[in-house]
Amino acid sequence: MRICLRKISNGERRTAASGGQTPNSSTLPPFAANSSSPSTTCGTPVASTTTSADLARPERGARLERHPAFPNRINLHFVRVCSRTEVEVYHWERGSGATLACGTGACAVAVAGVRAGLTERKITARLPGGPLQLDWRDGGPDDNHVFMTGPAAEVFRGTWP
Repeated sequence: MRICLRKISNGERRTAASGGQTPNSSTLPPFAANSSSPSTTCGTPVASTTTSADLARPERGARLERHPAFPNRINLHFVRVCSRTEVEVYHWERGSGATLACGTGACAVAVAGVRAGLTERKITARLPGGPLQLDWRDGGPDDNHVFMTGPAAEVFRGTWP
């Protein structure tokens, strides 16, 4: 998977994406990412003391998804950097709300962490649906991919008429 990532610099969008918080050197700044969902934003800043319950507050996702700065709405990935090799992530997907996991979003978080200088290229992302191993390889211009490894489980079975 290739991810196009850019740090949000426009004041209004930066404030919107950060939930009104002012980023500091120990938080992951907001990044806009294109990881198959063109309007994905990842890395809403949170303090290192933020708890899992703080990250998963649905009212923040619902409010930011529809912020005027993002007319096509956005997916959000609320991140707590636990160490240089581990992050905790809660996903809010536009039109769906809170989800247990988002592979493309987790990959975008991995790239954002490296670009912000807060994580290594190989990390574990802890998501409500289970951990993912993420490896952003940089073997040159033709090998700049994120590889994701994690559990898969059947969650639904049905019959289409």
